[in-house]
Amino acid sequence: DDSRSGYDIPVGLVSGLTTTAKQNSLDHNWQSNANKQQLTIYGVWELPFGKGRKFSGGNFITRPLVNNWQFSSTYQYSSGAPVSVTASKCVLVGQGTCYPDLNPNFTGAVRMNGSVGSNYVAGGVSPVYINAAAFQDPAAYMIGNAPNRAPYSLWAPGTYSLNASLRKSFPVFERYKFTFQADCFDVPNKVNFGYASTNIDATNFGQTNNGSGNRDFQFAGRFEF
Repeated sequence: DDSRSGYDIPVGLVSGLTTTAKQNSLDHNWQSNANKQQLTIYGVWELPFGKGRKFSGGNFITRPLVNNWQFSSTYQYSSGAPVSVTASKCVLVGQGTCYPDLNPNFTGAVRMNGSVGSNYVAGGVSPVYINAAAFQDPAAYMIGNAPNRAPYSLWAPGTYSLNASLRKSFPVFERYKFTFQADCFDVPNKVNFGYASTNIDATNFGQTNNGSGNRDFQFAGRFEF
């Protein structure tokens, strides 16, 4: 979905490249919205309380309260998108940002300090989760050789969400009824973290400060006539 050049790039303009780079060949890679794995599970259950069900619901006082409830839930999982690493100390005509070089002298692990969000306390200083030494700014008037997506197989963290809903209709009079519904969003209260910056020249490169997700409740009532 983007390209360093719409034309062939001659030898000598891309770090470490000893042959001509054919049109778009440097960026023949993952799309920015690529996702290796996605899973959605949903269901609706009639709770076993009420006439004709496993449990009768008790006496005439408790039956209107405990009978005929409906429970529903949705679970969604996404494995995360490919990380795009950029640089801002570029000496290229008309370019404010560019792709960096892969450091040919780098050894070791690119990921650091565990999964994104590990040992991070809101309001504090985030650990660094990507080793900046794995990259370097390209030389003046040179085009960086790092893949535009997922260099070193870097992918954003996966995310998941679990929502639940409880619903019941209460008969009021003849064709009139009142429906009550309670919804819970993000049942496990899971915070999903991402990278604050993936620009190697930014002071917060490889850190996080943008966790999202919190448990919320919503209650609704509807009178039908």
